[in-house]
Amino acid sequence: MWIEENPEAVPLAVKRHKDPFHDKLIFVLLLALGPPAILLTWLSFQPAVILWIGRAGRAVSFFALLLAVVGHDLLARGILRRRFAIIVLLVLPAATLGIAAHVHKVRAIDVRSKLEPHDCSTFPGKVRLEKAWEEANVLFDNCIAHQANLTSAPIDELYQVTRLRNCVGYKLGMVKWGVEWNYLEYLETSQRCAGWCVLRRPLWGPFLSFQPHDRCCLAAAQMMTTMVQRTALQAATYCMAILVLVGTVFSFVEL
Repeated sequence: MWIEENPEAVPLAVKRHKDPFHDKLIFVLLLALGPPAILLTWLSFQPAVILWIGRAGRAVSFFALLLAVVGHDLLARGILRRRFAIIVLLVLPAATLGIAAHVHKVRAIDVRSKLEPHDCSTFPGKVRLEKAWEEANVLFDNCIAHQANLTSAPIDELYQVTRLRNCVGYKLGMVKWGVEWNYLEYLETSQRCAGWCVLRRPLWGPFLSFQPHDRCCLAAAQMMTTMVQRTALQAATYCMAILVLVGTVFSFVEL
């Protein structure tokens, strides 16, 4: 016996299968928001960004991802309309990522302008890093003197082979100066610089025989442009292009 099918009784799962708009949208979201989110997340793990700007980049990226996942589910359930879904899931995260990237760029320019001058007494962040370097230098001198008393080895040789991280008291000092020391070590080992406000001897290198080419303060200022400002500008430009593209599509396409 044949039973006539009722079109209105089509299961919701079948309707979702016939209308894969939400699946296409989540793919577009990953392609559109992935690059700026990755750039901001990468920046938020860099020692320079952690010290001068903070870790907000990874929080903003997580917010964009969370919106995409939750919005996809709401759209699949039919709770959100298509046009509103695009605004919430694409425009809002893109604008948020773009603003965060712009803040990183502006902050990078501001920090560089304060790090480049030779003055080391007006910018609090610069003053604190100089104090952190001095504390590390005193710790290193005490460590070398202690080893010289124990081994009677020449001090010059001990300076070449001793690692500051292995010195007694370093872990205790990290409680107070952890962020600053990690940043100074990163600059010294990656930029081949030494000292902070003034060119001094290296402290963190695995072997301290290399000749530093400049004070780390100047190397840090250059990094704010070559790494932070440039990457943030790329992310901000990408987000602006997304917003312009979405606005153009909204003008010509009915959803």
